[in-house]
Amino acid sequence: MKNIDFIVNYYWRPNYPETIRLSAWLAIQSLKIVDIVGDILLVDGSLEGDNEIRLICEKEKIMYVHKGKELRFAEGYNCWKMLSSQYIGLMASDIIVNPIAIQKLYKVITVERVGCVFPYLDRCDYQGQIYSYVRKAKTCEPTFMTLNLNIFKREVLEKINGIDENFSGGYNDILTLLQIRRSGYKALLVGATQVTHLGKMTVSNGTNYDWEKDSIKFKTSYPEYWDKISRWNIKRWLPPFAVNKRVSFLAWLVHKFPSKYGELDRLFMRIEPDLTFFRLKY
Repeated sequence: MKNIDFIVNYYWRPNYPETIRLSAWLAIQSLKIVDIVGDILLVDGSLEGDNEIRLICEKEKIMYVHKGKELRFAEGYNCWKMLSSQYIGLMASDIIVNPIAIQKLYKVITVERVGCVFPYLDRCDYQGQIYSYVRKAKTCEPTFMTLNLNIFKREVLEKINGIDENFSGGYNDILTLLQIRRSGYKALLVGATQVTHLGKMTVSNGTNYDWEKDSIKFKTSYPEYWDKISRWNIKRWLPPFAVNKRVSFLAWLVHKFPSKYGELDRLFMRIEPDLTFFRLKY
C-alpha cells in the first residue's frame, strides 16, 4: 500500500556542476525503492527549467513540474497541493533516504496529534538534528527543525497554509515549527532514523536565498521571538519552541552568557534530545 506522496524540491542554474542533477537522481532512486512511497513530484524551481532533469523524470516515471518561472524554496514545497495522499513528504534534492528511516517516520506520523516528523541527518544547519553529534538520537521535541526532509499530515499542511512564502529560505523552517505547535500538533525529531544529506549543494553554487532580507523581515514580523544574540536571532527559550521548563531555562542560559555562547550552545544541542524526549504511545 502506498501511504506517502513526496515533493522533491529541485533548483538549477547553467553554471551548476553535474553533481546537482546526480544528487536529484539519487534522491529519486532512494524514494522509489521504499514500498510505502506513492507519487513523487519533482518541482523544478529553476528560472527556465532544466530539460535534463525533466528527461530523467520521464525515464524514471516521476512527475515533473516547472511553473514557467523561478520559484523560491517555499513555493517549490507548496506544490504539495498537487498531491493527493493523506501524508505528504517534503524533501530537498540533496537528501538520500533509506527504507528503514521512512518506515519509522511513517509509523510516528500516524500517531494522533503528531503533525510533522523529521529524521536525524548526517549533516545540517542545526547540530541538534545531527545523529553523530547528539549524546543519544532519541525521539524528541526540539527547539528547532530543518526543512530538508519532513513528513506532514495533510490536514496540518492545510491548517498552517503550507510553508510561508514571504521568506526566501531563512526562517521558513522555524516558522513552520511555530505554526505546527501553535495549531496544537506535535513536531517530532524521530530516533533511529539516519538519513544522508549531501549538504548545501545548490546554495554553495548560487541561489535566490537572501538571509539578510529574511532576517529583517523576521525581526519586523515576529519581534517577540527576535533576539540579537541567540542562534539565528531566535528566542528558542520561548514556547512553543521550548516545550518544557528545563529546555526553556537552559536555552535562556545560553543567551544569558554570550561570552560562553558557543560552548554552552553546543552543549545544549548535544543534550537537547534528552531534555525534550517524547515517549511514543502507539
